[in-house]
Amino acid sequence: MKAIRNLFSESLQLAIVVLWAFCITACSDGDRRENTTGTAAEQELEEKGDDIKREVDKIADNIEDAADKAGRELKKGRKEFIRDSRQKARELDQKIEELRTRIDDASASAKEDLQDDLTELEAKRKNLNRELDKIQNSSEDAWEDLKQGVKKATDELDKSFEEVDGRLEKETNRDAKPGHQ
Repeated sequence: MKAIRNLFSESLQLAIVVLWAFCITACSDGDRRENTTGTAAEQELEEKGDDIKREVDKIADNIEDAADKAGRELKKGRKEFIRDSRQKARELDQKIEELRTRIDDASASAKEDLQDDLTELEAKRKNLNRELDKIQNSSEDAWEDLKQGVKKATDELDKSFEEVDGRLEKETNRDAKPGHQ
């Protein structure tokens, strides 16, 4: 919606400039024709005014069309973002479940070391769900701002997963060495 407001504001400014330019042209044309009869000059000014009105109406129609198009694109972008974010969350759920299985299969010391990390991952996943619910239930105006929260929650969850996965890999490799058990 911010983009639509900006587009509308810029288009309105353009319409004002065009209107101003037509007025200047009409006034200067009128000054050059001071010697003509008042009726002809008035008629010409009226025609110029009608031309200006038609141009402003065209600009207003173009603004409205652009705003409608931008609104449709925002809605489409919102739906795609939510769909893609929910897909990413499902992928992370699978990874977390695989990680849980690997931790269950790991040594007792690895399980103990990584259980808190797994709990933290699950909490971050719940936070991502809350952020996705917020954005899905938000107004058109608010979703752009909420999008950053979803991106941040997704990035944090992804990063945490990678860290825990890396630690599990190290624990597994350490425990696999002869003499460790």
